[in-house]
Amino acid sequence: MIVLIVISVILLGYLYQKWHYSYWTRRGVYQKEPEFFYGNLKDVLKGKVSLNYQYKLLYDNLKSQGVKYGGHYELMKPSFIPVDLDIVKSVIQKDFSSFVNRGNYANEKHDPLSGHLVFLENEKWRKLRAKLTPTFTTGNILIFLYYCTYY
Repeated sequence: MIVLIVISVILLGYLYQKWHYSYWTRRGVYQKEPEFFYGNLKDVLKGKVSLNYQYKLLYDNLKSQGVKYGGHYELMKPSFIPVDLDIVKSVIQKDFSSFVNRGNYANEKHDPLSGHLVFLENEKWRKLRAKLTPTFTTGNILIFLYYCTYY
């Protein structure tokens, strides 16, 4: 009886992982086939390559496949990788409110320097972005450029 329960749990875990790792495929998005538990970060977790280099490899793989965007997995977490510059521009300029969470750790209480725009999520990100947006108008950037150039 115990053997049957153990086999059932293992089988259910395997089926769940297969289903979970088909997240991008079910949505019609190209994905490089992930590895059990590691997702697409096996070499990073084993210390063979840096995280930045792994992302470059994933990006190059998507570019060589001729797709405009793709998906990958950070362990069990699905992540979106845009390849086409028009999509990147759209995400940065127009659809930024749909991409507020970047998966970075921020703990303002214990690490105040982590409380910046790139690391914040949800409502904290929205509030800080609303405060900072007027700073980056074309006129202000030209003034900053002037001061950086001549002082």
